[in-house]
Amino acid sequence: MLTVYLNEHSDEKIVLFCLFPSHTQIFYKRLEEDGIRSIILMGGQGTDKNKIIETFRHKDGPSVLLSSEVASEGVDLQFARLVDQLYFPESA
Repeated sequence: MLTVYLNEHSDEKIVLFCLFPSHTQIFYKRLEEDGIRSIILMGGQGTDKNKIIETFRHKDGPSVLLSSEVASEGVDLQFARLVDQLYFPESA
């Protein structure tokens, strides 16, 4: 579904929040398999979060920002078209 949306709206930015930081890596790998460029923002990365956001914001930057709660407050993401919360169900 995300692949179809981005094929139709390739210039738009999407922010996806993950409940657990480990989930950002899982979703990152999945998006990569689908040919979707993404970037991860989470606490403890050792990288300036403003630099990551600027990379994401850039016209030629990744289409998707995967984030833990670190970007949920005090970060300007108004340029993003869609914002959503991703989670894995606790039971199958």
